Amino acid sequence: MKIEDLLLGYTNSREPHERKPGRYWATDLWAIIHNRITPEEFFAPKEYDLTASRNIVEGEVRELALKSLLDANGIEYNYQPKKELKIDDEITLVVVADFEFKDLIVECKSPQAMKKLPKSYHLPQLEAQFRAFEKDVYIIYLKERFDYRIYKYDKNDKLWKQIVSSLKKFHQDILKYVKQKETTDKI
Repeated sequence: MKIEDLLLGYTNSREPHERKPGRYWATDLWAIIHNRITPEEFFAPKEYDLTASRNIVEGEVRELALKSLLDANGIEYNYQPKKELKIDDEITLVVVADFEFKDLIVECKSPQAMKKLPKSYHLPQLEAQFRAFEKDVYIIYLKERFDYRIYKYDKNDKLWKQIVSSLKKFHQDILKYVKQKETTDKI
C-alpha cells in the first residue's frame, strides 16, 4: 500500500460535520460569505484529493505537536472546545476552536508559506470564535521545524454583521433547495 492511499483513506473516511438546515459551521463562513458554496454542495459528501489530504494531515500533525508541547509543560487548556451561537430562532452557528485557555483562544493553521498577516479567508472563523467564546482570539501559523507566527485577532463588528447577513441569506437558499428537492423527489 502506498502512503498516498493511506492519506486519501484517512481524510475521506472521516465523519463529516452534520449538515442540516439551520445548523452551520464557522469553518464554512468564508465560503458562505463569498458565495463559494451552493446549497447542493453544502449537503454533498466531501471528497478530498491528494493535495487537500496532505494539507489536512500536515496541519493535524503540527497541531498535535503543539498539544504535546503544552501537555509536557503542564499547561491547562481545552482541546477543540465547541460552542453553539444562536443567530436567530432558526439559525445556529457551530464554532470549534483548536485550543481554549483560561483567557484566550488559539486557532492553528499550517500554511505552505509563512503569512505576514492573518489571511482574509481565516477572519470569519476567528470572528465567530471571538463571539462564541467571548475571549481574545489568536491565530498561530505553524511551519516546519516549529517555526511560527502568531497574531491577535481584533473584533470586527462590520464583519460580524456581514456574517449574520450572509448566514440568513444562505439559510433561505438552503430552505428553498430542501423544499425544491422534496418536491422533485415526490415526482
